[in-house]
Amino acid sequence: MAGKSASDFDVRLGQRLREARIAAGLSQSEVGRFIGVSFQQVQRYERGVNRLPGSASAILHARLGLAAEDVLGLEDRPNIPATQSLMKTPGSDELVRLYDRLDAAARRLLIKLAKDLLERSSYGQPGQPGQPGQTPT
Repeated sequence: MAGKSASDFDVRLGQRLREARIAAGLSQSEVGRFIGVSFQQVQRYERGVNRLPGSASAILHARLGLAAEDVLGLEDRPNIPATQSLMKTPGSDELVRLYDRLDAAARRLLIKLAKDLLERSSYGQPGQPGQPGQTPT
């Protein structure tokens, strides 16, 4: 990007990369090894000086838990540590992979179904009917 100043997008993208890297407890050198660049290049990406190549997106998703929509700023920024903790829930990784394969209409339907299930049951509320092992009264 010689002669060009960093765009706002590049700066925001770099900030997201830095936040995810720190939340994952990784050094710039480690991230650089993942995507095949030096730690100095990772510094440039994080500052928004150089543009992060699109090919690095899939690697960052796999290594940092940073989804493409997070990297590209297409949705509200999640709480990355909370997201990583959620992904430790049994079955969540499979659900995310399946969700990723759905089209937009099916995703909306799945979200609506999940909300309806939560409203109609008392899952997540200890001692309530609907809790596994409990019988409805």
